Amino acid sequence: MSTERLLQEIVMAFFFIFLGALLLLATRQRWRFVDPPDSWWWFSSQAMVKKVFGSRFAIALSYFVAVGFIVVGSIAMTGGLMTLCKRMGYCE
Repeated sequence: MSTERLLQEIVMAFFFIFLGALLLLATRQRWRFVDPPDSWWWFSSQAMVKKVFGSRFAIALSYFVAVGFIVVGSIAMTGGLMTLCKRMGYCE
């Protein structure tokens, strides 16, 4: 893998972590796209989940997805940084 591709992977992993943190914040503060009104069920998947399974399940699902983004991003970031470290000769 080229160094440019490796750096791109690290940036993408950071973006995943950022998105997960933003979703955690949005869920905690009940932003509208995380906890939409029931009348939005026909175009918002989150509103559909809320309408079918209830508000508590929709919020729990948002937390689960946010933590999943953070975990996947952290694993990818760790792997990318370790590979970059070995390639640059700092880690052996």
